[in-house]
Amino acid sequence: MEDFEAEQGKTSISKCVNCGADMVFSPKKGVLVCPFCDSESSIRVGKPKFKSYMADVSTGYVSGGKAGYRCPNCDGLVKVEGFSTSMTCPYCGATNVINLSELSGLKPDGVLPFKVTQEEAIEHGRKWIKRKVFAPRKAKLMFSPKSMNGLYVPSFIFNADTTSKYEGRFGEEYQVQVKKGDQVVTETRVRWYNVSGTWNRDFSDITIEACSQTTQSQMNGVLPFDLENSVSYDKAFLAGFSAERYSTSLKDSCDVAKDKMQQTIRNEIIRKYNPDRVDYLNVTTTYSNIEYEYILLPIWQSEYSYKQKIYDFIVNGRTGKSTGKAPVSALRVLWLVLGIVAVVAGIIVLAYYYGMN
Repeated sequence: MEDFEAEQGKTSISKCVNCGADMVFSPKKGVLVCPFCDSESSIRVGKPKFKSYMADVSTGYVSGGKAGYRCPNCDGLVKVEGFSTSMTCPYCGATNVINLSELSGLKPDGVLPFKVTQEEAIEHGRKWIKRKVFAPRKAKLMFSPKSMNGLYVPSFIFNADTTSKYEGRFGEEYQVQVKKGDQVVTETRVRWYNVSGTWNRDFSDITIEACSQTTQSQMNGVLPFDLENSVSYDKAFLAGFSAERYSTSLKDSCDVAKDKMQQTIRNEIIRKYNPDRVDYLNVTTTYSNIEYEYILLPIWQSEYSYKQKIYDFIVNGRTGKSTGKAPVSALRVLWLVLGIVAVVAGIIVLAYYYGMN
């Protein structure tokens, strides 16, 4: 711990005013609860506000590393690495939340408090794996999460107005009868046409995770969050949970958001024309009035084992929507393939039979 002596900072712990014990946030009640005397303490909340991206982009850099914090409970030195802002003291078990004044860069604007309890998250996990068609039956029966870690994921929420210029070449398929030798066959041909124009689209609540412990793909699997219920940041919501600060800069996160917007714009343009084929589509987009919020979003993280392999899954801490990795039964896949082959073979036989008559 000597390496951290020079970098000690301050943390805080939510205390019960009646008995002095450490309080935790209750997803079920939405308040701080004392596990010893059952006292409750409400949390005063406001609403976070969107801010100008251009005004803060230079401030939203990434700053992680090593630090040490003295636990207010036991005076033990809590070792912190990476981007954690809420951690459990290894000596007394208290949830230490790093004070915002200790953090460089952007400070959280808001938090979406946990609503799904740990027990409910486990049940959502069971329902999730039961819906996995190719998962082995034994994996579903033996599903038992090793632990459920409640984590507040640092995320940037973006709003933006866009104007796009596009031009491309689409195709419409049509069939013609062509004589080849003694037979007449049907050929599919394409009638190509050019498209161009302007596409205006306003985006809101584009959610980009900026956490070292999750990926955007994982977060996409549990979206959406009810962002309208987010509240202004208060460390009390973190009591009993883990939390991180952003490990992806504001600029890089905005670039990811722009990629998502760009893909949406492309898909909408294609749907407008509903072509059978796309030769190419060039889209140039201008982004304006970009706003953002820095919000902590709740997820439950866990893992389970099957045949000595570890599989991860996460649960939305507000809705229970789950995603993750699951083992695949080769036998179930084989039966599906054989079923498809049988159906296709049956269609061919029927087509041949009726064609002969």
